[in-house]
Amino acid sequence: MNLSIKLNIKKDTFSLHADLEFPLKNITSCFGPSGSGKTTFLRHLAGLEVSDSANIKLGDKIFQNSDLFIATHKRDIGYVAQDPFLFNHLDVGQNINFGVPNSSTKLEPELVQMAQENLGISHLLSKKPSNLSGGERQRVSLMRAIVSTPKILLLDEPLSGVGAEQKQQIIPFVKDICSRQKIPILYVTHSIHEILNYSDQIISFQNGFAKFSKDIEKTLSGLKVPHVDCNAEGTFLNTSVVSIDSKFQMIKVNSTIGNLSIVGSDKQVGDKIRLRVLANDISISLSKPVDTSIMNTFDALIQSMVEDSSCMTTLTLKIKNDTIKARITTKSVHILKLQINDKVFANIKTVAIIS
Repeated sequence: MNLSIKLNIKKDTFSLHADLEFPLKNITSCFGPSGSGKTTFLRHLAGLEVSDSANIKLGDKIFQNSDLFIATHKRDIGYVAQDPFLFNHLDVGQNINFGVPNSSTKLEPELVQMAQENLGISHLLSKKPSNLSGGERQRVSLMRAIVSTPKILLLDEPLSGVGAEQKQQIIPFVKDICSRQKIPILYVTHSIHEILNYSDQIISFQNGFAKFSKDIEKTLSGLKVPHVDCNAEGTFLNTSVVSIDSKFQMIKVNSTIGNLSIVGSDKQVGDKIRLRVLANDISISLSKPVDTSIMNTFDALIQSMVEDSSCMTTLTLKIKNDTIKARITTKSVHILKLQINDKVFANIKTVAIIS
C-alpha cells in the first residue's frame, strides 16, 4: 500500500513542505527537531487538521484533494497522540472495546489477551481513566488503536510516559502484531535508538521540508540532531557479525569502512547490526598507534574540515568507499598541521552499538 501526501503549509514562522509517495513498510519513523512539523504531518493524514493545499491518498482511497475531504472517522486510521484522549465515563475495558470493529477484521481473542499482557494493562481494565498515570493512559490508547485494526496506525510519541525498559518490550510487540495484521505504522520519535532498532524506513523533518528515505543510516548521518544529544553528531553503519569472541564478550562486524571489534555477547554470526559511531569517539593520528587499547584503526583521507564556535573541528574522513565524521579540538588540528587531502589514521575509541 502506497501513501501519497502533498502539503504546502506556511503559518507565521512555521512552514512545512512535503511531496511524498512511497510504499508503507511496517514502521516508518518520523524524525526531526521539535516544531519541525511531525505532528502537523500526522494530523493532516488523520484529517484532524485541514489545509487547502493538501493532497492525500492512502492506497486507492483519496482522503483529500481540491474537490474532496474525507472526515476523520471515515478514514479508518488509528491515531495515538502523546496526550491521548479517553472517555472518562467509561472504564478502561469499555474504552478499548469502543474501538473494536463489528466487521471480520477484528483481532482474535488470543491476540487481544496477548496485547493486554504485553502492554501491561490487564490489571487496569476496570479502572476509570481519571485513576490512570500518563504512561498507563498512553498504553490504553495504544491498545484501543490496535484493536480497531485500522488501515494505518499513526503514533505520535505514544510512549513518552513509559519507562525505557518497558518500551523495549512494547515497541517490538506492537511492530510484530501490526505486521501480522498488515497494519503499517507511522511513528514519531526523538529517539535514535528506537529508529535504529525498529524502523524500516524514515521521513526526516528539517528546515521546513519532509523527506522520505529507505536509507536510515545515511539519512541520520546527514542530519544535525542537537535536540537529541549535544554530542550526537556521527555516522550510522549497517553491519553484519562475522565472528564472536565469547571469552571476552566481543564480536567482529563487517561494515563499509572495514571490520570493527565491538562489545557484544548476545549475537550470532550473520546477525545484522546497526552501529552508531560518534564523532567524539574518533581520534586522529599521523602514524598507526602501537601499544594502545584502541582496537579499531583505519587508513583515512581528510575530505573536509569545519570549525565551530566551541573551538572544535569536525573532519569528514573517507575510509574505503564510505565517509565518517570525527570531531577533535581545533588546537589538535593545528598541532598535527592537518589539511584537506591529508592521509591520516582514524582511531575509533568506542562504538555505540544499537541493535
